[in-house]
Amino acid sequence: MNRYLIFVSIVTLTFSFCSVFAQTETSHYPNGQLEYSIPRDQNGDEHGECKYYFENGKVEMIETYNHGWPSGLWASYYENGQLEFKGNYNNEGNETGIWEAYHENGNLYYKGEYVNGIPVKEWKIFAEDGKLTASLSFSDKGKPTGEFIANNKNGQPLVTGTYTPQGLKTGTWKTYYSNGKPKAEIVYANDIITEIKSAFDEDGLPVVYTKVEDGPFKGQWFDPEEDRIQEFNYYTVFFMLSFAK
Repeated sequence: MNRYLIFVSIVTLTFSFCSVFAQTETSHYPNGQLEYSIPRDQNGDEHGECKYYFENGKVEMIETYNHGWPSGLWASYYENGQLEFKGNYNNEGNETGIWEAYHENGNLYYKGEYVNGIPVKEWKIFAEDGKLTASLSFSDKGKPTGEFIANNKNGQPLVTGTYTPQGLKTGTWKTYYSNGKPKAEIVYANDIITEIKSAFDEDGLPVVYTKVEDGPFKGQWFDPEEDRIQEFNYYTVFFMLSFAK
């Protein structure tokens, strides 16, 4: 066998081998409608644009992979065709660019920007009626910075405060109950509580918090019933108000 035939044979065998393992996995609904289409590489990992469909034929979700790693567009849709969410991953599998989501009525749910997996600039979250529920800016290093605002779904304040450029709570933070009544005014210096200016229970009666000076809870603040003062972090509020419906 000459060299040309040997080369052709090797190429043919290689192509045949790859074609066995690099394929697209599909599934169909009982009505015959395509349920999903998942391209896979020779190792069986997702590779390319994976699509999932509702039984009515409309696209439910798009996920893009590069040999098993998220890379490119990811998006999901409501059954009526309305965009629910979209964002992109870079080649390293990190979030990049603008990420946004929408309520089923078409109103903006949240919007923000990532750079290599790090949140940057201003992020905002909205209720279904368009009311702002949370707003926070991030430094180019992904640290919360500046004024933080969070409201409940009725538009009443939940928490307000300020972060230093290093991402530390500073100054007076005000917290509220879900009905909008004041809960506490907490003074911070470099993320450490220095004073509880005022605090109230749900009936509006004053509550006194005392700083622990010794023991395992040193530096923390408790009321006479030994309940710790409730602090708020931006990620807790963001998840509570938005991402975890």
